[in-house]
Amino acid sequence: MSEHVKRATAYHEAGHWAVVNYSKNLEDHKVIAVSIMPTETYLGINVFEDSDNTVEPTMDYFIDNIAMYLAGRVA
Repeated sequence: MSEHVKRATAYHEAGHWAVVNYSKNLEDHKVIAVSIMPTETYLGINVFEDSDNTVEPTMDYFIDNIAMYLAGRVA
């Protein structure tokens, strides 16, 4: 991977992690690993742990959930 691709992938995955880590609404998501190791279908990934936490599906929850998926693109 080129240096540019490594940095772009790291920022992308860090964006996903930051939203999940700092959101008070996404208690049903917990990131246990962040990887920028490339595969055939993606460059990096956030690995989530299954959670038994249930959340109330409020507007804030859905906003943060959408932000979690878009954060990598914005980063």
